Amino acid sequence: MGRDAQSGTESPLGCRLCGSLATASNSPARAVSNRIILAMIDLKKGHPEDARAVLTDARIQVDEWAAGPFEIYNSDGVLWSNWGIARILLKEAEMMLAGKID
Repeated sequence: MGRDAQSGTESPLGCRLCGSLATASNSPARAVSNRIILAMIDLKKGHPEDARAVLTDARIQVDEWAAGPFEIYNSDGVLWSNWGIARILLKEAEMMLAGKID
């Protein structure tokens, strides 16, 4: 288990995401997805400003990917579906931030 940086409590999800972030150097899409999930956790904990900053950056990265030509494998060798997952997570997180879903 890892320790949640904000609350100081044990957080198994946060630990797994931090571990995934540490190994996501070959997958920008996975790193973005992880940061989006962490932002969703921030929203649930009542820290919308922290989440907003992360989601703003994630939106830029996802939009840049979406603007490019479709490829089964991205230039880093990662499947396109990783970016699709990031895009879905981002939409859900933005809806959470806007108060449209819990």
